[in-house]
Amino acid sequence: MTTTPLRVLLIEDNQKHSTVMSDELHRRLGATVTTVTSGEDALTELAQNTYEVVVMDFSLPGMDGLSVLRTMSERRFDVPVVLVTGMGDEQTAVRALKAGAYDYVVKGQGLDFARQLPAAVEDALKAFQVDRQRQDRMRQLTQERERLAQLSIRDDLTELFNRRHLARVLPAEFERARRYQYPLSAMMTDIDGLKAINSKHGHRCGSAVIRHVAGIIWRAVRISDVCFRYGGDEFLLLLPSTPAKGALILGRRLCRLVAKAPLDFEGNTLSLSISIGIATFHRESCGSHDDLVKISDQALYRAKAAGGNTVVAAEGPSPATE
Repeated sequence: MTTTPLRVLLIEDNQKHSTVMSDELHRRLGATVTTVTSGEDALTELAQNTYEVVVMDFSLPGMDGLSVLRTMSERRFDVPVVLVTGMGDEQTAVRALKAGAYDYVVKGQGLDFARQLPAAVEDALKAFQVDRQRQDRMRQLTQERERLAQLSIRDDLTELFNRRHLARVLPAEFERARRYQYPLSAMMTDIDGLKAINSKHGHRCGSAVIRHVAGIIWRAVRISDVCFRYGGDEFLLLLPSTPAKGALILGRRLCRLVAKAPLDFEGNTLSLSISIGIATFHRESCGSHDDLVKISDQALYRAKAAGGNTVVAAEGPSPATE
């Protein structure tokens, strides 16, 4: 089984040093070495080709080693760098390590420094791999935390927000509306006749109905509106900056959308409808966020009593079929 040779980009403007380093890397590591003589040429090469490691002399014409390192970081060239620096210039090497280099080799009076280069490259590659594994693990942990956070605030069946998240969002939205005196409407929604559907077709069908209606509602609202599964077949929508008239228009639209989208379930076509109760924040009539939910629930009760497929605002009924 053949292995791909290690691809090394060597940045060195001294021809003699370049030849010795390239030969040593090829002899000891079997590396394929591409040589450039300036930082600018190196950046162009990295943008066009893939390398596993960069070996760079610090003292270069134009950009020095630190400038090249910073630019590589800015351009997200994710490749380990081994710095080669002059005798007595170890402080520069330390600065380079802080800027992102993985290792360094100090040039002496002769060419013996080149013998240290393969070991430094191998150490840099190992450290780079450890860093990548650590970063991958951190990304996985972050994604897992985000997934668990979403699970903690999402309803399993509908993927709408759940009551736990409502308890956080509702007080904040209500206080914002109270402080800045903008309208906040709450829309309590219930699926008509779900109990009969469960009795006739089973609870799997009932769950499919809930999921189906939740999807219609979620797709119809604005990005600023927040949808919750309140419980069972009830949904609560919070509509920031929405007066009663705007909520009423949305409620009628939701009723029409649900009525026009029957659900096919295991060979049965189910015609569906919803009832909606609306309450809108007013300082005089709505003293707390709990009042807002309570009033919308009372309006929903009136909509159900009116026969369903109806929107009722707290001020009075409004048939959805109008």
